[in-house]
Amino acid sequence: MGNKQKLTLIQPPLSDEKYPGVPFRFEPISLLTVAALTRRDWFDVRIIDGSEERDLSKLVDPRADLVGITVVDATAAAAYRLAAIYRERGIPVILGGPHITLYPEDAAGKANSLVIGEIENGWEEVLSDFLNGRLKDNYQFAPPDRINSTVDRDILPDYRKTYRFISAIQATRGCPNNCSFCVPAACYGQNVRHRPVDSVVAEIKTLKEKYGRRWIGFTDDNLTADREYAKQLFKALIPLRIRWASQVCIDIAKDFELLDLAAESGCVALFMGLESPRQEALREAGKPFMCSEYPALLGNIRDRNIAIIASFTIGYDTDDEQVYDDIVTFCGRHAIEFPLFVALMAYKGVPLYDNLKKAGRTIYENEAIHPLITNFQPLQLDRNKMAARIAKMYGDYYNACYVMEHLWKSISRFSFARFVQFLGIFVFYLRFAGAMRRGSFLQAPRSAKQE
Repeated sequence: MGNKQKLTLIQPPLSDEKYPGVPFRFEPISLLTVAALTRRDWFDVRIIDGSEERDLSKLVDPRADLVGITVVDATAAAAYRLAAIYRERGIPVILGGPHITLYPEDAAGKANSLVIGEIENGWEEVLSDFLNGRLKDNYQFAPPDRINSTVDRDILPDYRKTYRFISAIQATRGCPNNCSFCVPAACYGQNVRHRPVDSVVAEIKTLKEKYGRRWIGFTDDNLTADREYAKQLFKALIPLRIRWASQVCIDIAKDFELLDLAAESGCVALFMGLESPRQEALREAGKPFMCSEYPALLGNIRDRNIAIIASFTIGYDTDDEQVYDDIVTFCGRHAIEFPLFVALMAYKGVPLYDNLKKAGRTIYENEAIHPLITNFQPLQLDRNKMAARIAKMYGDYYNACYVMEHLWKSISRFSFARFVQFLGIFVFYLRFAGAMRRGSFLQAPRSAKQE
């Protein structure tokens, strides 16, 4: 096939502003996976992580022969502008990622080719077609039976300095739940696939030995969806003496063996979507559990000295103006260490979006994703006031009393080593909550101002 071509893979920015309050960022795992699947006898590969870059011109690689851009809903506008810049220079662009998979018509005509679905089963076909001058307008691939791609972080410039403190790893993909608002469930399906345990262990060992990393963030949407696999994984992690966090479903707290193994293997925090203390809202969200179970389940996790990071979404049809205070009260009553309060979003391709469309509800299609305001008109909430009300929730919860109470509880609850680990997470969420409380996101979308 002649001389090797130059492939540039790009992570576009979430918005025009740097995401506030975040002291570190994850490496772009999706692009590292694509790079690992790329035949190096065909292409030299470069990754540009533009997640914090406000000037799109700085994401242009004039040496590229082919460009691949990963797209989620919140980066779509920037991705399309960036694709246009490259195409004006005569450089072909391929778009892929969750947004393209769920809403390919949105990207029609904005790239030379679209990749719909997971890429493991077809990336070599795409590249072969490009090299042979027969690149198709779109490709659609079935999900792989298992994940088996090991990434090489040396391709990222200044990895140690750019991606500080914690490294990202994916062990599983897919979630058996079908929450109405969930993009990963709609994109990757309910069939849980996973990497071989020894592959995950080998990657973590490399991170420890090569980069000195002992903190791991699993990017899985539900790491414990396959409980038997999770138990095997946690047992294999115990000798590595790492510290890790991941997203899970709260039903992990019903399996004491699984919880014990998580704690023994180094779990310091679990992120879970509790969504609401109201059963009606959980029913709307498609959550398969009862909020009356929350107190006991949260206690089971806390008994293992694992911190709880819980997200709560606001904007369900049954939510009224009292819901803001109800959520804050619930978090305080059950001593949730790090609650996150966000507006419910109807992303294209998820059941919530489809249901709102069928009902003729107003959806603000063309405005930027805003974490404190729904992108649709709620039934009972004043959309114009959502940003201020949710920001106030952060102020009400993450106050001086919260800081003193949680620091004191942590000192008495944890060993010194575990307290230091907890402190890192604590500072991270204080900074994030502070940005929310100060109004970093209070600039409402235009449509919300004009209603």
